Amino acid sequence: MIVRVALTIAVLMIATLGAPASSSARATTVDGGLLSSSPSADAVLTAPPRRVELRFREAVRTDSASVTLIGPTGDRTPLRDIGGASAVLDVSMPADSSGDNAVEWKVTSVAGQTLTGRFVFTVIEGGLKGFMVAHALHLLGGAIMLTFVIYWIRMYRRPTS
Repeated sequence: MIVRVALTIAVLMIATLGAPASSSARATTVDGGLLSSSPSADAVLTAPPRRVELRFREAVRTDSASVTLIGPTGDRTPLRDIGGASAVLDVSMPADSSGDNAVEWKVTSVAGQTLTGRFVFTVIEGGLKGFMVAHALHLLGGAIMLTFVIYWIRMYRRPTS
């Protein structure tokens, strides 16, 4: 019984070794007439973007557009500097947008249809080096836990006679 529990724990630890250091949920919905975005959905960036560009299937009205940045802590920042022409929105971003971010938009097409959507991108603090350090620490923690489980199995295993 003890061996089964320990093996189950070991399998779960091995399964989580490849999991990212941040376990925040990522809900990416690229709809609402959106053709593409820059940064793209689920992009991992080493520096915060200065601008976000949204390209739609049809022309949109920039005067009625609303774009909101949702930061890693859930804080919502309405983005006010929205420009662009025809089917493209060009939006200025705040200087510090480190971590997992979501961009939500609501625009009206020139045909009068309301388009909404959302996409997520990640800005890694410290660039690629910070990303590698975070994952290395995650793997190290998993290895330490696995070592503890193996030690525990050997320590409390009943000798078979």
